[in-house]
Amino acid sequence: MVTDELKELFEQSEQTQYNGKQHYKNQDEILTFSKNEDYLTYLKNYEFDEILELGEEKSLQFPDGILPDWVQDKVDQTAEMIEAPKTMVAMTALSVLSVALHAKVKMTLRPSWIIRPNVFMLVVALPGESKTPTLKEMYKPVRKYEDEIKQLHELNIHSLSAQYESLDEQINKAKKELNKIDDTNGALNGVNKKGILDKISRLGKEKNDLPSLNNPRITADEVTPEGYIQLLADNKGVLSIISAEMDIFTMFSNGANGIPKPEALLKAYNQEQITKDLKGDKKEGSKGVHINSPSSVCFSMIQPIVLKNMSDLLIGRGLLDRFILAFPESRIGTKQFIDIEPDSRINNIYDGAIERMLKTKDDSYHLTFEPEAQKVFNDFLKKHDKAQAEGNELYDLGSYATKIPQNIGKLIPLLHVADTFIHGDVPEEISKETVVKAISLYDFIISNAFKGMNVSRKNLRDAAMKTALSKIKNSKKLKGHQEINIRDLVLTYDKSSAAQKEVAIALEGLKDRGYLIRFNVGRKKNIWLNPKIMD
Repeated sequence: MVTDELKELFEQSEQTQYNGKQHYKNQDEILTFSKNEDYLTYLKNYEFDEILELGEEKSLQFPDGILPDWVQDKVDQTAEMIEAPKTMVAMTALSVLSVALHAKVKMTLRPSWIIRPNVFMLVVALPGESKTPTLKEMYKPVRKYEDEIKQLHELNIHSLSAQYESLDEQINKAKKELNKIDDTNGALNGVNKKGILDKISRLGKEKNDLPSLNNPRITADEVTPEGYIQLLADNKGVLSIISAEMDIFTMFSNGANGIPKPEALLKAYNQEQITKDLKGDKKEGSKGVHINSPSSVCFSMIQPIVLKNMSDLLIGRGLLDRFILAFPESRIGTKQFIDIEPDSRINNIYDGAIERMLKTKDDSYHLTFEPEAQKVFNDFLKKHDKAQAEGNELYDLGSYATKIPQNIGKLIPLLHVADTFIHGDVPEEISKETVVKAISLYDFIISNAFKGMNVSRKNLRDAAMKTALSKIKNSKKLKGHQEINIRDLVLTYDKSSAAQKEVAIALEGLKDRGYLIRFNVGRKKNIWLNPKIMD
């Protein structure tokens, strides 16, 4: 629940600042003119984006209108103050929401598909892009909460130690009684062996249910695979890995030999059971760890060289497949270094909301879709599945593409709770509008995935673009024309059912790279070439 003070603060801000919401607009809309319009005048004055050479990958930036207004305000202010790429700050904000909420929320995407909003994200940026200052500013409420629970734990540590000692004494006493029992009659002073075993089991459970004597953790910035499992166990299966300097992929490789060990992290992504024997000291021997439903958020900012040099073995284990990637546009060379005074209202709303989320009881929300929202999500799953078929646009993303619906599914409850929490109660059913908003990140995720995965699509898209360009420049009918009818371009190919599909793929890629724009005049489908490629 939201405190009255926080709610009042938000409502005051909303009255003066949030008169309307921004909505994500599809930048790929095709220009449409009527037959009587003077479309040539418009096209001749059209300003093309800079041409992106074939073979390079263009990644979209995080769109506006996705995050709740109170989060977007914090993102805008932080990006301006620190002069950091807005995509980087937006991704960091999403990770903060995920850290605050993933243990509080369960979402039924389909009857047999229940997830938590524990999102894995990776921001790839050069040195000097303000990675550490961004993380420090956006994670202030999380760090404050961690300090508070640490101080409270230290106050209670003596009482907690006494409880551990008392239970250990009772367990040891029961074990001694068990050793005295004569196995021939199975009883001692009227107490049978089963009764003592049940008592030892009960006392052991009481001990396991006690908080760890170690300081409680919400996040860690550097762990080993074994240390991660132990930290998970110490924190009741909930721990997030957040780092602006150390990459997660190095953490989950085994020392100098680089053997990947991502199993525990993969299981935490899916909330799958972890059972592991960890080495103890000589006195205790091995210690068994059992975590029924682990959950972790992973957020890391790395340099491009880390992604380039990533072990093929690690990629093959599927860890990278779980991450939403982002390549923010660089701010280097454009910074003004102007001191800006932060708006305390924006900070108070953001810090207060995140703190209240962190203090919310685990498993407070179990969410489902409204009927219309369920239909939209199911339709999205069908379209995405078709896009993965051989020869279609996502085929070359391979196993990475199979995880995109799950990541979209994790974002849906995250946006729903963040958007409604600030006003008070969180509705159990998620609206169609929230689902549409989450799905609108699809193109952003895909474009950054292709760039990050360094996928060679020469067999389909690159080859299609090269062929189309060659025909546009060299065909007798098309050469020298800035306006080209798509049907005329298709006719330059060998007559086959695949020609239209190949042309469609080529034109989409060339449009994204600034070579041309598509437009319709009535029913005619045409393209208008960038004059730079006509020279």
